[in-house]
Amino acid sequence: DRVSITGPSMGGTGTASIAFRYADQFSSAAPLCGYHSWGLRGDFAGKKRPWETQLGDERSTVSWAPNGLHMPLYIVHGTRDLPVENSGVLIDRYKSLGYALLEEHPDEGHNVWQPTYEGLKGYGWLTAHKRPAHPSRVVLRTDNLRYDRHAWVRILELARSTSWGEVTATVAKRAKTPRITVKTSGVAALHLDRDEKLLDASSPVTLD
Repeated sequence: DRVSITGPSMGGTGTASIAFRYADQFSSAAPLCGYHSWGLRGDFAGKKRPWETQLGDERSTVSWAPNGLHMPLYIVHGTRDLPVENSGVLIDRYKSLGYALLEEHPDEGHNVWQPTYEGLKGYGWLTAHKRPAHPSRVVLRTDNLRYDRHAWVRILELARSTSWGEVTATVAKRAKTPRITVKTSGVAALHLDRDEKLLDASSPVTLD
């Protein structure tokens, strides 16, 4: 329950990409000075064809950020590493979602990993977090059924009218009859596992 992931530059992009696609596997992530939106790339400007837009969104780690509900991020981006929006888009997205975030902006260029990793500073932050093994609230967003599962929620089929599907599922444990509330968009079919740490195997469940 204390598996974390980190990396700088392209490794920062890869850190967020892997962490958000397998969010229930990690306790925390530190993507340093990464590139989190294709929309910021000069060579991508003006791309309007639907397949280009879809691929740009799919490859932008910020698009997957809702999956990080239980995964704190530690983002470091130097003030002289331009454009700072490369990390800023992910910082802003995490803030808008209300997710746990630590951000630092040292007076550095691209090499922010040295001051972050020196003296085990980054290691100390990463290992301070523990993954919830039985989350009562799950958010899963994906455009690819290769990444179809998060904890006890699995998307079986995406709606044909959209490339992205999203599920928010919550277990209310205090009710006399346990209740699962599910909200979806872009999802044609889904499956919910019974996590017996949340829902006793013999108890009836109400699904909204």
